[in-house]
Order: sequence, then structure tokens, then C-alpha cells
Amino acid sequence: MKYAPKIEQNISKFYLCAFFDNWAFATGILVFHYRELGFSFFQIFLISVVYEFLNFILEIPTGALADLWSYKKTITIGYFISGMSFFIVLIRPEAYLTYLVWAVLSAVCTTLNSGSVSAFIYETMQVVDINRYPVVLSRISAISLVTRAVSMVIGGILADQIGFNAALLISGIGGLLQTAVHATTVEPARRKVVQILVGSQPIFQRFITQIEDSFSILFKNEKVRFLLIYGIMYFVIAEFTTVIFQPYLAELGFSTKSQVALFSAGSLFLMAASAMLCGRIKTRRNEVKLLIGTSAGLCLGLVLIFLPKLGIPAFILLYACIGAVEIILADMLNRLIPSENRATVLSAQNQLSSLSYACMALFLGAAMDSLGIKLSALITGILLAIGFSVLFAGNSFKELASTNT
Repeated sequence: MKYAPKIEQNISKFYLCAFFDNWAFATGILVFHYRELGFSFFQIFLISVVYEFLNFILEIPTGALADLWSYKKTITIGYFISGMSFFIVLIRPEAYLTYLVWAVLSAVCTTLNSGSVSAFIYETMQVVDINRYPVVLSRISAISLVTRAVSMVIGGILADQIGFNAALLISGIGGLLQTAVHATTVEPARRKVVQILVGSQPIFQRFITQIEDSFSILFKNEKVRFLLIYGIMYFVIAEFTTVIFQPYLAELGFSTKSQVALFSAGSLFLMAASAMLCGRIKTRRNEVKLLIGTSAGLCLGLVLIFLPKLGIPAFILLYACIGAVEIILADMLNRLIPSENRATVLSAQNQLSSLSYACMALFLGAAMDSLGIKLSALITGILLAIGFSVLFAGNSFKELASTNT
């Protein structure tokens, strides 16, 4: 316990990293920028496919690396790559190939961090006070979303007044500052115990065993399997909503980056408020009901986009549900996963989500180019409602619900 005071300082550093990680001066207006450069929806979704396919390839190895080596070091390397990627884009910021390269670098840093960040926070809170985990997670989510929202507005103004390159430059600086902060965190002592226990095995065998054990947890545990499938569906809808929002605003007549950024910022403030509220009201007894309610909201929001004059209210509903579901899923999953497999299992979940989205992205892009945003959203909402209905009717959900009553 002598490490507890130093480890408790991690919490404030997590907050600071969340602040720097979400300097969305460039990424907050990226889809609108793509459209200004003349990229079709198919080309935009192709960038997403490259990103998500590499996520699929790299998620498990990087998650196992974090579990067997170090959360802190893995995350810090990922943050450094993220910061440097913005400076690389500055070499040729108007070329389509540049953004494909950026997608590759972004996938590398994302997979280094995806499961590891959540696992590092959870294990820190196990040492400090695990009961504070949902509150800390909701605060991190709120800081992330509020920072992203404010930086979006500033980035939109910068892009209109100075140019998109200025937004890229400041975002890159934020990534390097985040790297410096995270390098000062302290890894919990229990991580060292895991490393000692596996230290006698050959490194390759350790990786294979780690991956096999993690997939066993994903597919043999009924409750984890339900959350895996649900998380995949949630991920696809969250990504789809992100891609269509800015072009939808352009269809309404908002033609400058600062205007689009302002609306995008508003959506993130809404997500932040939703995440904070969910973190405060969610309990073991009501989290299943919250999950059902937010799922219905996601389906309804997509359908409402199709109706005249209901597009903006529809996106308000969608973003509120997206912010809440993130908190619910993270807490439920972490609670069900053993510590020694946490980063690998979370990475596997992200990996399968990435593969699913990559398989659907080009289809979604082609559909939007031919059918338009509204009709594509309507069809997606109907299919999502059918998928959720089947999922909630299954035995995996019934077992999950029975343990939370």
C-alpha cells in the first residue's frame, strides 16, 4: 500500500491526458474538410476501412503486449505516435494519400491505447478505491468531450481564418504534451506481480496463452459475449453518426468550418452531460434498464433523421445515448474481466468492432453516395432495431439481467 498515494496522483494525470488527447482542432472538422477537398463518401469510408482493418490486425498483439509488458509504457508510446502523426500530415495536407497514411498511424496509436487506457485506469482505481471508478470514468469522459467540443469551435475558426494547417499544428503539440504527462504516471504494483508470474515462459508462448485465455473469456462467458456483440453494434452506430453529422449540417446550408464546428461542439457537450449524468445515476440494479432505454434511443434517433425538420432533434437524441452507453458498457465489461486479461480482452472487443465496421463501411459509403444521408439513416435505424430485438431476446442477455436484479 506504500504505492497508493503516488498511484492516486494518476487520477489527476488521467484527467490531464484526457484534456490533451482531445485537442480536436483538426479532427473535429475532418469530415467537412474531406468534403471540401472533393472526397466522395466512398473515399471517406475507405479511409475508415484502412483505419479499422489495421485496428483489427493490431488490437490483440498490442493488448497482449500491454498485459505482459507495461500499460504505462505502451500507452505513452501510443500518445507519442499520435502527436507526431499530425506533423506528418502537414507535409502534404491536401493529398488523399496523406490521409490514408494518417489512418495507418492513427490505427497504431489507437490500438496501443484502446484496451490499455481503460485497463490502466481500472487497475489504478482498484488500488485507490474501486467504488470511485464509475465517477472517475465519467469525469474523464466529460473532460474529453468538453475539451473536444471547445477545441472544435476554436479549430473551425482557425481553419476559416488561417487555414487547416494551423489546426493540425496545434493538435500535434497537444499530443506531445499528453505524452509528457503520461510518462510521469505510476503503474500499480499488482502489474509487477503479473509480470513475475508469466516471466518464466518464453515470450511467444506467453503471447499465445494470453490471447487464447482472452478469447475464451469473450466467447465462453455468456454475459461478456452479450456485451461484446452489443459493443460491436454500438461502435458501428457511433461511427456512422459521426460521419454523417457534418455532411448533414452542410445539406442544411451551414457552409463554413466554424459553423459546422459549433454544432459538432454542441453535440459533444451533450455527450459530456449524458456521460456525467449516467455516471452518477447508474447502479448495479438499474444499469440493464438504462442499457435498454439508450438502445431504443439509438434506433429512434436514426429513424427520425429521415423525417422533415426532425434531423437536429434526432442527432441530439443519438449523441445523448452514445455518451451514456459508453459509461455503461465500460463499467459492466471491466467488472466481468479478470485483471491479468483485462487489456487483451478489451482489445479483442475493439478488434472485433473494428472488423465489423470495416466490413460495413464501404457499403455505407456507397449507399450514402447513391441514396443520400436521410434514407441511409432510416434503413440503418430499422436494421439496428431488428438486431437489438434479437440480441435482447437471447439467453446471454437474460443471464446478464438476472445477475443485476
